[in-house]
Amino acid sequence: MTDKEIEAFLDVYDDLAVDIVDEDVKNEAAALDYSNQELAENICQTMGWEDFDLLGHYDFAAVMESGNTAHILCHAFISFLRWRLFTAAMEKGVGDPQFNQSCAAYSEFWYISLVHHWNALSEDSTVKPWIN
Repeated sequence: MTDKEIEAFLDVYDDLAVDIVDEDVKNEAAALDYSNQELAENICQTMGWEDFDLLGHYDFAAVMESGNTAHILCHAFISFLRWRLFTAAMEKGVGDPQFNQSCAAYSEFWYISLVHHWNALSEDSTVKPWIN
């Protein structure tokens, strides 16, 4: 695919990504006390960002290796939001089903991995049940 084709392919997901981030319903099914909107606000505040792109490139392995618990948790939540994005894309028939399935699985993997690592590094000995 050319850069232009890739951009057009990813543009299909932009509106859905905005809808996912703007959701203001608590993620109780995932044992989170925050809505997607609150997660996004917390990510931006913690990382010092004005906004972020769910379709952007994130080096989750490097973040995990950094040992920075705040960054690890933020990137876990980015993975969570991406997981929700590609799951919603599958449900709504947006984009390519195989692409959505691969991206959802990749995002779920990093969400679980980062949360486990954050729990291991956290000074709070109470393990957070953020994995459903």
